[in-house]
Amino acid sequence: MGTTIPATTTTTSAAPRSSPSPIHTKTPKQVRMSGLPRSDPGNSDGSSSSSSEGDSNHDSGKAGSRGRRSQSVGSTTSSVFGSSKVKAPKLEKHSGSGKWKEAAIFDNWVNNAIDILEVGELNPEARQAMIWLGWHLEGEVKILHASNRKNPETKGSIVPEFLKVLRKFCVPFISDNKLWTEFQAIRQTQNGRTKPIQQVAKKIKQLQILLPKISNWQCYNQLLEAMDPALLHEVRANINDKMEWDDLIEFCSKHDSVIHKHTSIKKDHKSKNGQKMRQ
Repeated sequence: MGTTIPATTTTTSAAPRSSPSPIHTKTPKQVRMSGLPRSDPGNSDGSSSSSSEGDSNHDSGKAGSRGRRSQSVGSTTSSVFGSSKVKAPKLEKHSGSGKWKEAAIFDNWVNNAIDILEVGELNPEARQAMIWLGWHLEGEVKILHASNRKNPETKGSIVPEFLKVLRKFCVPFISDNKLWTEFQAIRQTQNGRTKPIQQVAKKIKQLQILLPKISNWQCYNQLLEAMDPALLHEVRANINDKMEWDDLIEFCSKHDSVIHKHTSIKKDHKSKNGQKMRQ
């Protein structure tokens, strides 16, 4: 049998090295949840806390995150659109009754709502946009909004889809023939009352919005048809259908104001002369 030679051990004395300080890095979850602690302050070596404590902190971080989200949703319009550099204006509350049954007013409100969503960088197809819209409804249309979100067939509706439903609910249906008849009947003087030409122009454009088949050329000719003879005589030689609508109305308005002023003066003179004759 061979002789077993015991292994020799050599001990080398080495200078103690200082342990490197722990490097703290943010995990993806910690980056998203800023309230979540990175390490246990009680451990001097920088190690993380126990798994049970970590789970507890993780759950509390999630709850805190949900709480912060709910606070931001329930606070103000500006907080909802916090990422936008432009401060979104406040949208008027829509009740669905009274003035909201007028198509022009309703459509203007819809345009304002879409503009605010765009400025606030909130996608109209997002669920948050539908929630935000509900904050600006009241009365029967608020109930309609709630029913729409609860109904299994419509609860996934987006803002553009709901706005179509809302319009049908609020604005009475008017046939194209009725709108065209109303368009052709526009006059500056009706039932003895003369309106400023700006109001006439506004009515013409409102009906064009409701009936898009009406062309700009038809709007121009209807404006001429609606004018009082005195105003038409003053402006006819200096206007044409190639002019920008705003420039056209501005030019006509200046002459309309002068004519209205002269007419008022004549009425005053007649009234005074009549009083003198009666005396």
